[in-house]
Amino acid sequence: TWGDSERRQLGATHAYCAEHGLTLDESDVLTDSGLSAYAGTHRKEGALGGFLAAVQAGAIPAGVTLIVEALDRLSREEPVRAVHEFTGIILAGLRVVTLIDQQEYDIATVKKQPHQLFHSLALMIAAHEQSATKASRLKSVWASKRSSGRMLTKSRPAWLDIVDGKFVPNDGATIVIRIFNEAADGLGCYTIARKLN
Repeated sequence: TWGDSERRQLGATHAYCAEHGLTLDESDVLTDSGLSAYAGTHRKEGALGGFLAAVQAGAIPAGVTLIVEALDRLSREEPVRAVHEFTGIILAGLRVVTLIDQQEYDIATVKKQPHQLFHSLALMIAAHEQSATKASRLKSVWASKRSSGRMLTKSRPAWLDIVDGKFVPNDGATIVIRIFNEAADGLGCYTIARKLN
């Protein structure tokens, strides 16, 4: 199912295409929900990575327009990495459009207006620093929670119960220990499952 963010972006993309006489390839809408642009997970494991590989292989023809909400949707990684991916797309003959500020980046526009590259770099630096600050704060919050000695979450596996604010193994723990022991003895997962059933 699509969340509001995806719906909003797709709606804005349709509007941009209609206004500029472009045809949106609905089969090629890239979504990397839940994959981090800061850690580069969307590039390493997601749809964006597949797109970038296709660009590098020359499978995406020159003249294609890649529409993104903002440059930080392409990357929030270290600025050098982000600029490398961004300019690689442009040098392959594609155009990058950012909906939030209606900017168009391709070889012709950057040649006419080289300051666009400074603008895009500034946006990439800001996006990376914002994500780095959030990551640092979150790390600090979790470190503080861990040092407090309190339970960090009420979420738990089925083989643990919460008693007086602490995790305590229940009867299911016996089965978990048995599974680990049988795996350590060389039994495969199907054999272990069959024996348990």
